[in-house]
Amino acid sequence: MRIALIGLQREHTPPAGYGAVGRIVAGLAVALSRHAEVLTVVAEGSRVSPRSFEVPYVGRRGTPEPEQMERYADVISGCDVVHNHDPETIEWLEKHVAAPIVTTLHTNRLPTGSPTARFAYLSEFQARYLKRVGFCGWTRPIVVPPTPDRDAPRSEDLLVLGQIRPEKGIVDACRLAAETGRRLILAGPLAHRNKMWFAEVKSQFGERLVHVGEVADPDRLRLLRTSAALLFLSCPAEPLGLVMLEAMSVGTPVLALDRGACSELVTDGISGFVRRDVESLAMTVDDLAYLRPDLVRKSVERFSEDIVVEEHLRLYRRVAQGSPLAMESTS
Repeated sequence: MRIALIGLQREHTPPAGYGAVGRIVAGLAVALSRHAEVLTVVAEGSRVSPRSFEVPYVGRRGTPEPEQMERYADVISGCDVVHNHDPETIEWLEKHVAAPIVTTLHTNRLPTGSPTARFAYLSEFQARYLKRVGFCGWTRPIVVPPTPDRDAPRSEDLLVLGQIRPEKGIVDACRLAAETGRRLILAGPLAHRNKMWFAEVKSQFGERLVHVGEVADPDRLRLLRTSAALLFLSCPAEPLGLVMLEAMSVGTPVLALDRGACSELVTDGISGFVRRDVESLAMTVDDLAYLRPDLVRKSVERFSEDIVVEEHLRLYRRVAQGSPLAMESTS
């Protein structure tokens, strides 16, 4: 089977620091290349392994230019299936590419202007939220646990890893840390437009709040390994939350509000705690010490390479053959 993977023009594949879509596409490309012929269309400057075709990198706030793929239209059309990860390219792909296309949605928004598009969903929550429009299968991410580092000391710090902006639950994270007497580490990019808001947050919560900026591996991995827990308090609800899986893969539990796909990913009392409000979640912090890292790591086994690759190949065969697919569970 010949597969074309379309990445984002706004993000490198994989990104040096923040960027879930680029991490997902890069991991999938490497894993699929062991089972099929894979070509990728990614932003300039990407470092993805299989055969790559590059389009201009426009940055996080730039405007994608799907027409930049025109010189690759014939080679993409020669694939058995196109797996697209950029919703802003759907209309162009449908117009210029002959191969069947399936698009993974990485947000809870449906693209406009493509009523016949086929979509793959990341979670049952996302499928319900989007009313299963265009549903043709699931595309969960691959999580490859790094080699355990048994010498890495575990601190009592709580960690938020991602963009530093209001809708990511930063104030709730600060409240939780203040209520439990823990230090809060914020690791992620802070846009200029949010700097005044963040200065107010820092003045309110004081020295226990530490912003270390955007981090790349190995510092990113070190933070995940050594923190007492990862906080995932995003609002509005997100369709997945790759960073939760990455934390659990190194034995770090997750404290999450019961929004989006959190309860699908975190097994309450085993790989972390999921509660409806910050006050209830704060009451679980002392119980983190009783969670077993080996069971936390075990909770992401369903996202292993073998399982997820087979899931994707099954999806690609159905899309290539035009076979209908009834709604099924992700579990």
